[in-house]
Amino acid sequence: ALHVLEMEGFVESFPRIGYRVKQIRWDEVDEICEIRKGNETLAARWAVERITPQELISLQKNLEAATADIEKGTPERFIEWDADFHEILVKASGSQRLLEICQGLRRHMFLYRIKSVYKAESAILAIEGHQAILSRLRERDAIGVENAIRDHLDHAKRSIRQHAFEQS
Repeated sequence: ALHVLEMEGFVESFPRIGYRVKQIRWDEVDEICEIRKGNETLAARWAVERITPQELISLQKNLEAATADIEKGTPERFIEWDADFHEILVKASGSQRLLEICQGLRRHMFLYRIKSVYKAESAILAIEGHQAILSRLRERDAIGVENAIRDHLDHAKRSIRQHAFEQS
């Protein structure tokens, strides 16, 4: 298991000593965010043509559940809703390969997203981004959904920088 984590860049090994969690630099996070933005923009563009009514309903239910948790004062659960929202979106693209790539990128960002979305204001802004994405998908607006994804992921990157790096 540790070897897999090392291969994915999560831990570093030291011969005859052991392993430690790898410290990631902002430039690495920035790079992953930009790659993720490109991949999810492509996924959203494809999803405009391929998304099913059931997937649209799943996205709506996701937003409702996430909003309810925020209103209850439990923003820490948003990390799960956020991951599920993006998973549904990428699955709607119809590309298994793109789904696997996006899942890998999200794994790399997980710890930094946790620090960011535990802040209620970050979760609220992310939900607003999800609502914009869902609206553009319902309208089958390819350009609009691409812009909504870019705006949403740019916000996420700013939030990660603010909460996971500047306050560390």
